[in-house]
Amino acid sequence: MKKLLLLFILIYGLGKAQIERNFGSTPTPVPSASSFTSYSNTPVSLATGVPEISVPLLTLPTSNKNLSIPFGLSNHIYNVGLKKPAGEAGLGWSLSKVGIISRVINSDVDEKYDNTSKPDYKKNAFDDVYHYYLPGSSGKFKFVRDTINNTFTLNNISGNNIKIEFTRTANTATLILESFKITDDKGFKYIYDNYSIASRDGYKTNYRSAFYLSKILDENNVEIVSLVYQKDTRYSGTFVKYQNCNLTTVTSIFGKITFENIYEPYWEDHGNSDPNKVQSISLSDNSGRQVSKYKFEYSTINNNQAEEKRILTNLYQLDKDQHTIGSYSFQYESSSTSPQMTGALTEMKLPEGGRISYQYEGNEIYTAVNYSDADNYTIKYPEIQRFVSNSMFFDTNTSRIYTFQIDAPRAVFVNKDSEVYYKDQYTLGIHDNPDTYNYQITYVIKKGSTVITNSGSPDRYLVTPGTYTIEIKTGFGNGDFHIGMIQTDPPPYRNAKKIDVAARIRTIKYYDDNTLKKSINYQYNDFNNAWNSSGDYFTLETCQSQEYEYLNSVILYNNVKEIYGDSNNNLGYTQYYFKTPKDFTGTGTRPHYNIVSGGLPYKKEVYNTQNQLISNENTDYVLTEINNAPEYTLCDGTTSKSSWTQSAKTISKTFFSDGSALENTSEVSYSPINFEPVYTKVTAPDGTVTEKNIKYSSELNNAKLINARMLSAPLETEIKINGKAVSKAETKYDNPASLQVTSVNSYEMQNQSAQTKVIFSNYNSYGNPVETKTPKGIPTSVVYGYNNTQPIAKIEGASYAQIISLPAVQNAVIASNSATPENESDLKTALENLRINSALKEFNITTYTWDIFTGMTSVTAPNGAKEMYSYDKAGRLEKVVDQDGKILKTYQYNYKQ
Repeated sequence: MKKLLLLFILIYGLGKAQIERNFGSTPTPVPSASSFTSYSNTPVSLATGVPEISVPLLTLPTSNKNLSIPFGLSNHIYNVGLKKPAGEAGLGWSLSKVGIISRVINSDVDEKYDNTSKPDYKKNAFDDVYHYYLPGSSGKFKFVRDTINNTFTLNNISGNNIKIEFTRTANTATLILESFKITDDKGFKYIYDNYSIASRDGYKTNYRSAFYLSKILDENNVEIVSLVYQKDTRYSGTFVKYQNCNLTTVTSIFGKITFENIYEPYWEDHGNSDPNKVQSISLSDNSGRQVSKYKFEYSTINNNQAEEKRILTNLYQLDKDQHTIGSYSFQYESSSTSPQMTGALTEMKLPEGGRISYQYEGNEIYTAVNYSDADNYTIKYPEIQRFVSNSMFFDTNTSRIYTFQIDAPRAVFVNKDSEVYYKDQYTLGIHDNPDTYNYQITYVIKKGSTVITNSGSPDRYLVTPGTYTIEIKTGFGNGDFHIGMIQTDPPPYRNAKKIDVAARIRTIKYYDDNTLKKSINYQYNDFNNAWNSSGDYFTLETCQSQEYEYLNSVILYNNVKEIYGDSNNNLGYTQYYFKTPKDFTGTGTRPHYNIVSGGLPYKKEVYNTQNQLISNENTDYVLTEINNAPEYTLCDGTTSKSSWTQSAKTISKTFFSDGSALENTSEVSYSPINFEPVYTKVTAPDGTVTEKNIKYSSELNNAKLINARMLSAPLETEIKINGKAVSKAETKYDNPASLQVTSVNSYEMQNQSAQTKVIFSNYNSYGNPVETKTPKGIPTSVVYGYNNTQPIAKIEGASYAQIISLPAVQNAVIASNSATPENESDLKTALENLRINSALKEFNITTYTWDIFTGMTSVTAPNGAKEMYSYDKAGRLEKVVDQDGKILKTYQYNYKQ
């Protein structure tokens, strides 16, 4: 029944009147949180028709080299259209927020029955879906309730190696969540213990609708990132409507990202935009100096459903002095006849001067059509039939008989517009009424001498092929006869049905000023029959109430064609083939749904401008269910279990004009523990076979790293060519009290003996290696400054203990902590004093200065030779000069599509 309901909505569209929205009673959190669900439900992919549209903004480094926090904007077509509210950054845009767990309610909240003393209490099954996001990973999970024992387990239905833990309140009647901890495969721990509140039952009952990241811990449980939120609570009388969490700061040892949020109460009543908007986002270093800033500028858009929404119109980049150094501007679809495309991004102007235009079209699915009963008498199929009308001017002073032709048996509709009436053969006065003088024009339709009578309505006539006349019987004047008929397209007919669910990309064009540099057109037809759509729709995990048009479905295409061109030429095309859930079916099951629900690419063909195949790729996958993965139910009633890719084999061929071809084969096997590659084999066109074996903590039974969930770092790598070992390397973690690398070893291939390349003998409290040793025990020390973020000196031959307490070293560290690119004089003096210090005269010393968010500004070698690096306003390396001002290198950057 649910499937039939969803199909009806998809095919016939959304016909309900607009429902007033408030942000405390929708099935999803505020749009700034819920907009991210589009990226996991409908990922950016050719198979979904969703293009990659993003604007990188700022990046906050952390003390761990394996983690940085990027911030940017991304635009998703599934976040625009009818009933889709605008988020804090405008309609269609999502602003990355480091980490969030967003919740989608399935009909009613899981924890509805939270009081065992109430007469309606029951142990209901849980079916809400949670979407989680953290740097570099995202996915979904659900809770499984054992209704007999009233216990709860978490089912990570995305099938990755993320570990998700939760805490709960003291309520034992049901599961009310308190917080989450997610641990990734590098050992980073993400703590989500802030939450937003929504309401139901007319604001009388509240529940926790989303959870927000508060801090990130490294593998040693050291906090490396902290996040602060402003919590705003809105009331209806004494009842809480909702409480949201607006991110205000993200802090690491390097500095801080700050969000300026503005509350707009207007949207509380209108309900089509998040009441909170982001006004600006800025980056400052750990001394409080602003490095960069982006300011957001908004307007509003209205569609034909009387929905007013916030849109982002301009984005300005400011430098440290608050000067504008670049800007983006955006335009949107506002006149589309399809409500699902209103607000779609149509153009983005870039800071470099170019622009990108986007054109979308409606989604469609394959539907076999049969129009055998289509006729010329009634419109039964609007997709192939339409009413057309031709006008024929008449003037009784010229003639009282007019002729028209009929080509086939049909109904025709004849009516008249009289513009001017005559009294006899003279124009009536402006105030004269033709009815008063009985000069009304009347006419009959004839075929030959036979009068044709109307049928069904005064203007409708059933006719056969031939010549017909309109004879004016009474009256005088001029005007138009309108002869209308039903037009039916001839076969063949397209087997497709338009679907009012979001849209798909049709064309992307890249311009340099007004000159078209590149265009990409997309087609979604079946490659075996261009009259067939290759699209189909699939339900997801939540059969959501339709109250707010949360259509829990995704449109996927098996075949997508990219056609390339520029202002003058056709540049060829590429055909992509995808597997979708319909390619993996069982009895009442959807195998491997977590892998194929976004489209699984398995074939690619590249053609030149002469339609000749020049290369192709074919990939075969072995997909396997994860051991002991719990089963979960999809909206269409089928079930699935999370799967992983056990292996993949890709055969690539390149074809030449003489008929010859080169073939390359790549094979990859993956670990069932961390899902990373453990074996690769590449067979080159000349027959050379290169193999790589990779071992991780799970393969080597390294309990220390496994317990810390450091699962994805390779510990051993061996490479063979044509069966002969050519290299082998090991990364060691031999210190039982530490999770830091202790040494890196390589092997002598002839006798397979290990040779230590470098020993990491000391780390500081921030995880930076401050002392290394050669295999012969010769130390090299590294001094970190800029508040422990960057190296300022490398001292070869001295141990860290020998040098770190020296006044010259400490003075350099202190000077670096307050140094900026504009004020480095004290630091340069301190570093020069360090270089000539008598206690260090036996050692080779290299010193460095930095702009910690841009890059190195100078390096001075042990012999005193100096190189200085300068950057443009966009933070790109511009030139390198020596100590005499001589330019050693220059860099130029050109915009490229």
